[in-house]
Amino acid sequence: MDTKLDTLSVIRDITSDGGVTDEEVINLAMFLNDNLEARETWPGIAVYEVLRDVLEDGEIDDFEREAMLHVLEGIEILSAGQAADDAAEETTFTAKKETDEEPGVEYELSDFTLPPLEVETVREKLDEPLAVMRLVHHECRCENWKQARESFFDASPARACACIVGDLFELGKSDPKTAMQWPRSLLSILRKAKASGRGLEPVGEWKSLTIGRSDFVVSKGKTDWCNIYVPDSNGSAERFSYHLGFQRWGHGVSPSAAKTLETVFRSGFKEKFESTNCPPTSQAQ
Repeated sequence: MDTKLDTLSVIRDITSDGGVTDEEVINLAMFLNDNLEARETWPGIAVYEVLRDVLEDGEIDDFEREAMLHVLEGIEILSAGQAADDAAEETTFTAKKETDEEPGVEYELSDFTLPPLEVETVREKLDEPLAVMRLVHHECRCENWKQARESFFDASPARACACIVGDLFELGKSDPKTAMQWPRSLLSILRKAKASGRGLEPVGEWKSLTIGRSDFVVSKGKTDWCNIYVPDSNGSAERFSYHLGFQRWGHGVSPSAAKTLETVFRSGFKEKFESTNCPPTSQAQ
């Protein structure tokens, strides 16, 4: 992944739930501070000076969070539009008649949740010496969990901060028999998240999407952007973004199963996704 896509991926992580937390602002600033090329090229250059102004006094207020979200969402829109323009230049499309019907694809949706485990672990961290994780309810004492994840229902993947991701992955890897009882694709998603040092997206809806013999996981927040996890041959899961309204892939990157997924996404997927029963969250995401 190149510098632009790296930066867009970080921005996408922040905007996926429709809000901005203090920790996300700080993490974005640290990412740009550590990556000279990222902060001197678009889109990093578009947010770096804004971040400096926001963090100048050492405090982040509600107005600054809203302003930061507005800037980041604007970058997302520009990125999606640019990807669409690039695709239009490279591809010749044949218009379909209104009477033409696209062949349908059969698929199944089900809730995607974390496994409840009768385990309590303590991880030593520099910023939180006693980061206790109670995995039966997926609880942690780290700041990210308390700020962005506590309100989600038990077993929601949104509760999995980086601490919980790391512990679940290590438990699953050390006990394959237990991991076999977990939702399909979970271990591959945990592997990817652990490698990036991040938790799972703190968004309210997570579903397993089964198409034939292929299993995917889709997560979605308050916007029309959704994330699609596609398992790869290395036992990890590559994440892609798709806008259900604009019907286009984020950052101009799509999986090998893009055509099949696009057919599903254009066939009333959003309505079916949002109407599928799942435990409620204590705050809308």
